[in-house]
Amino acid sequence: MSRAVIVAGALVVVTAIAATAVLLRGGARPAPTRPAGPAVATAPVTSGRVVSETNVVGTLRYPARRPVTAGRGGVVTWLPKAGVVLSPGDVVATIDARPTVLLRGAMPAYRRFHVGMTHGRDVRQLEANLAALGFFAGTVDEHFSRETAIAIKRWQTQLGVRPTGELDAAAIRFSPTDLRVGRRVTPLGASVVPGAELLETTARARVVRIDVAQDEQPLARVGRRVVVELPDGRTARGRVTAASAPRQRRTDAGTTLVVPTTIAVRRLRLPAGLAPATVTVRLRSTVRAGLTVPVQALVALAPDRFGVEVPAGTTTRRIPVRVGAFVAGRVEISGPGIARGTRVVVPAT
Repeated sequence: MSRAVIVAGALVVVTAIAATAVLLRGGARPAPTRPAGPAVATAPVTSGRVVSETNVVGTLRYPARRPVTAGRGGVVTWLPKAGVVLSPGDVVATIDARPTVLLRGAMPAYRRFHVGMTHGRDVRQLEANLAALGFFAGTVDEHFSRETAIAIKRWQTQLGVRPTGELDAAAIRFSPTDLRVGRRVTPLGASVVPGAELLETTARARVVRIDVAQDEQPLARVGRRVVVELPDGRTARGRVTAASAPRQRRTDAGTTLVVPTTIAVRRLRLPAGLAPATVTVRLRSTVRAGLTVPVQALVALAPDRFGVEVPAGTTTRRIPVRVGAFVAGRVEISGPGIARGTRVVVPAT
């Protein structure tokens, strides 16, 4: 994990190497004051909120869901390709040329649908789907009626199967959400038995998975908002949706406890091939008031000491400062003689 800071909403991750490269203007030893000529430009010391953040590397991916299994035995004659999103009314698979169709609902299909069956919530689910697909015009309830059978016949005719007005449980698959096909598990032409896995599906929305050090887990409590840096340079807002039990992770330094954490990312137009991908998650830790100047205002007084130049009549003088956070082209400083509005010398443009 690395630390980063932001002022007024902007963030820059600064490594020790980058900081050294930026801060070497002026040499390794203090330079004498110099005349302030027309080329000398100044910028004011400004105040603002300094937000400290912990950066955690994570993975953008589609979360896995339960597999799609065969409802009947036979030969697999068709399966959707990886990446396809299946919605209610779409065929999930065909076995012996008989389709299994996706419908919306949380209750699994577990029995045959026909006139005379007992009432149940699964009947209501089926009728609601038939109505949404435009085949059922009756009252959606838990009773399988003659109107329900007529609607099924109309649907079966459109699907190209024999219109019996009845449905086997294997002919439909209820799911509370759309399904995105992750990969085919069984090849076309394979013979399967009921319950054999056909497809691996995922949710449509991508999530970010990170491992947060146990002592920093309060920064990633469920419900907290975070910022996600995407591989293409853009950022997205996210929210922590789940945190699992701590587990051990081996590192070069030994074993440490981490908390696997899931982050939902606000929907973006991202290439399908972007998942899985490595991203950086910013976890906000502290907010404080601070004074900042452009990074170019810093001069090196010694290998590990820095200062700024301020106008002093016809010359300039250097003031040692303590360097804090680096902030989107600015740096946090403090020290005697540094206050809001103080003018510091910056390179002329």
